[in-house]
Amino acid sequence: MVGALLLDLAAQPAPAELEFFRTLALALAPALDLHALAARGLAAHGRDSLKRMLADWLGPSHPGLKFAGTLAVIGLLLAATVPVDFRVRAPATVEGKVQRVVAAPFAGFIQEAYLRAGDAVKQGDILARLDERELRLEESQWVAQAELAERKLREAMAKGIAVTVRLAQAELDEAQAELAFVRSKLARATVVAPFDGVIVKGDLSQQQGAPVEQGKVLFEVAPMSAWRVVLKVDERDIVHVREGEQGELVLTGLPGERFALKVNKVAPVALAEDGRNSFRVEAAVLGESRGVQPGMEGVGKLAAGERTLLWIALHRVFDWARYTLWTLGW
Repeated sequence: MVGALLLDLAAQPAPAELEFFRTLALALAPALDLHALAARGLAAHGRDSLKRMLADWLGPSHPGLKFAGTLAVIGLLLAATVPVDFRVRAPATVEGKVQRVVAAPFAGFIQEAYLRAGDAVKQGDILARLDERELRLEESQWVAQAELAERKLREAMAKGIAVTVRLAQAELDEAQAELAFVRSKLARATVVAPFDGVIVKGDLSQQQGAPVEQGKVLFEVAPMSAWRVVLKVDERDIVHVREGEQGELVLTGLPGERFALKVNKVAPVALAEDGRNSFRVEAAVLGESRGVQPGMEGVGKLAAGERTLLWIALHRVFDWARYTLWTLGW
């Protein structure tokens, strides 16, 4: 910048005064320059800032930062243009295709129960026994009632009184029906495995003597040879999952192995668990599945086409922003 300081003096200044004026001019120049810079418009500010940034970027200073910035820009361009495989991640559980519930046949008390979840069983193996003492007493009572009713029936038939015969026959039928009902309970007091498989739920080993209600689930048994993989896909990702898509499964119990998956079914109903909504997706393991057992848990990743890395990293943020703006009425 070139300028001048004009002074109106009454007399010729002395050399010392001239030297002071020169010093004053040197001191005022930066202040005037700052004032001029501050008085610029917004466009001028932006233009000057861009010039400085280009000069710093193209100049010889800060080579390390320039190299890192160049790599960052190249990486960002690649992330925004190069497509990669997009996979939906979801927690997975292995469960039996035919999962049978073994429930308490009647209200009573647990007498014996030694098996627990994870134990392999054969068809007919005893899972638990319920206390039979009350049933045995009730059986003896109805046996006596049946014998008494039968004796009354014979006496009535000997006397030949039709009404008495019919009443005695009805009493005998009632006693025999009650006796059959009690004996059916006794036959079901021993809970057995319905087929060969593994217990996936249930542990009564620490509850011997505890009361149980009729219909209470004691065990859940699943066959070893027939099972499926169930994935709980987040509602934000379910739109990317289709039947027939393939993926991979890694189980906690078999971390060194990967199993190929194929989606068989996508349930249309959401389940609310742990504060989030998820959809049930059923898949089958393709190929060898040695070591996989019902009840195992792990993580599944399902193929959902190709997307750029930038889209994969930011699509949930953009979806949330669009949803939030729409709810606010924008």
